[in-house]
Amino acid sequence: MEKKYLFKSNRVFDSENRRLVPGVIAVENGKIAAFTPDQTDVPHESEFQLIDAGDDVISPGFIDIHSHEDQFDDTGDCQVADDMIRMGVTTCIGGNCGGLMQPLPDFLKHVETWGISANYALFSGYNYKRDDQGVDIYMPCGKEERRKATEAVQRDLELGAIGVSFGLEYAPGIDVDEVADVMEMIGRSDISIAIHIRDDKEASIKAVAEAIEIGQRTNLPVFISHIGSMAAYGQMREVYRLIREAHAGGTEIYVDCYPYNSFATNIGSAVFDEKAIAEGKFVYSQMLFSTGPLIGKYCTEELYKEAREKYPDDLVVGFGMEEDEVRYSLACPETMVGSDGWVTGEEGHPRTAGSFPRVLGKYVREEHVLGLEDALAKMTIMPAEALKLRRKGRIAAGMDADLVIFDTEQIIDKADYTHVNEPPEGIKMVILNGACAVVDNEIKGRYGMFIPKTAF
Repeated sequence: MEKKYLFKSNRVFDSENRRLVPGVIAVENGKIAAFTPDQTDVPHESEFQLIDAGDDVISPGFIDIHSHEDQFDDTGDCQVADDMIRMGVTTCIGGNCGGLMQPLPDFLKHVETWGISANYALFSGYNYKRDDQGVDIYMPCGKEERRKATEAVQRDLELGAIGVSFGLEYAPGIDVDEVADVMEMIGRSDISIAIHIRDDKEASIKAVAEAIEIGQRTNLPVFISHIGSMAAYGQMREVYRLIREAHAGGTEIYVDCYPYNSFATNIGSAVFDEKAIAEGKFVYSQMLFSTGPLIGKYCTEELYKEAREKYPDDLVVGFGMEEDEVRYSLACPETMVGSDGWVTGEEGHPRTAGSFPRVLGKYVREEHVLGLEDALAKMTIMPAEALKLRRKGRIAAGMDADLVIFDTEQIIDKADYTHVNEPPEGIKMVILNGACAVVDNEIKGRYGMFIPKTAF
């Protein structure tokens, strides 16, 4: 029999009004049965297990607006999802940057067979469909190959994908006309587009303008991915000026940022191609191998050539982003928190296990970059409303029972570039779909599910 819970706290996050209020939350059958802000007229405690959080905050479960998903093998491992749920992320939005880690039917089969630790909604990655047609990443896509790639995307949409992601930096041959043509062939007005923009640093301004143009041409919501890794080199203020100008003109543009001054991507990708190195976009001494046989080594010209040839799928952490630019983005009212998280076992970037507690610990409590209520809104109601996730992001009767209980004085990330899966401190409990999923960093069960577009 499924447990019934009463969660009581002096500080429940009312995300709609961005305030903390005392209250009692009744949870039954995977849903919030009632929320009583004044802690009176609550259900009879004998029927429920009472959990009194005292002064700890109870928030809606965090929604990671930009993450990635596990690359499943034939075991039940789901390290990315495990890291996510332990940092309070109850719903992950994957399939970003133009790719899914495996075909969507394989993802669904794995979740059905083994379960998964967090909820997932997924974009269909157009880059991977394009690659399957043998199209060179630097070249235009022919009409027939484009049609077949689009048909593959449509099959994902029929299975419940929420939209289409494009990694323009990873496939420079994709232009605005191709994106617009693909979305016209799909012909749906109820989906979204996620874009890893074409370029970073000085070129990020033009790249953001291109993403805005895509929104205007398709008349669809556009999610610009991990703006910190693209524009935290002195371009943030101009980028946000463009975004605000687009908003004012009626274009639906969203943006996320993760709380680190380093990014990570595959050494064999177009991001680190010979042209980028020749132009001085990256300095070898700022490139740290974070997976594979070269892990822990900073790049050199010799290692760069070796890795591009032998280990193209290995991740490299790139430093050089400006901390003040990351702070600026996180403080902007338009910005949502995302992790861009993905790891291979115990290797990768600490953002997968640390992003959300890092915002609440470092940028809220320690540095006062933004207030607690604003930070929580960026993790809950803002992504829920942007994605039109009707039953997420709020604590109210009828909403999904996804909750996070944390201590504002203790919460902080502990993962680093050596221990990327280290769980955070300060998160006391995570409730997922009405079940107790995490207690003091211990995962109690895999209660996550795939969320199809039809459930939005």
